[in-house]
Amino acid sequence: MNIEKLTKIPPVSLGYVEDPGRPILPYSLDLKNMTCHSEHRHPRGQLIYAGKGVMRVVCGSMIWMVPPTQAIWAPPMSPHIADFPGKVSLRNIFIDASAVKDLPEKCEALEVSPLLREMILKCCEYGCEYKKGSPAWRLALALIDELRMARSAKFSLPLGSDSRLRRVQDLMLEAPSALASLEKLSALSGAGTRTLARLFEKETGLGFGAWRRRLLMMEAMKRLGAGANVSETAYELGYSSASAFIAMFRRECGISPGRMLGRRDS
Repeated sequence: MNIEKLTKIPPVSLGYVEDPGRPILPYSLDLKNMTCHSEHRHPRGQLIYAGKGVMRVVCGSMIWMVPPTQAIWAPPMSPHIADFPGKVSLRNIFIDASAVKDLPEKCEALEVSPLLREMILKCCEYGCEYKKGSPAWRLALALIDELRMARSAKFSLPLGSDSRLRRVQDLMLEAPSALASLEKLSALSGAGTRTLARLFEKETGLGFGAWRRRLLMMEAMKRLGAGANVSETAYELGYSSASAFIAMFRRECGISPGRMLGRRDS
């Protein structure tokens, strides 16, 4: 993904509003080929959610491609940045630090149930100006309770800290569909093939092949979310057929491409 070609979103101030009387502050924005101004952190926690489209979120050493069936939770003061390739309907929820008890203490991908999705959208309709005891305030508390029960979504792409490993990972992230061998990548990294293989296992918990498959699945999510069809995505990512690609997607993600993108009839 070429981040340099994405338009910068002006900084959003809602994450810095400290007001326990308004436990959530919703934020809606329809985007196309945009990215956050820079990595940032703020006193409010943030549920980063897109009702339509696929976004990429980076928190520390983790990368997620996030479809409409998932969201990223970033606790208060957690550094993060998000990119929005293609068309994305962003529907964020900023949660006051006084209301984050029992929510995850580190950045995490969460499953968005149909109920949670509708609650997010309704809170966005209510907006930020509401009073304690109002329907919007009661819905805000209910949304936080529902968020506490949300299941973790395990599909993520861990990054390493070793400079040689990061050099290789950055090359692969820049060109996910370029299927370079471990031997060729090791020549570019300054590490031998065996050393590079060990670094993948040690620092990401995944072997080189498994890490590359996850990268390809994330690239697939980005392309499908931008409107590409399954057959052309499968071919461009090196799969011999759409059925082979769908089978790999199910094995890696536990769900079909259509369902992950929120196409309920898939």
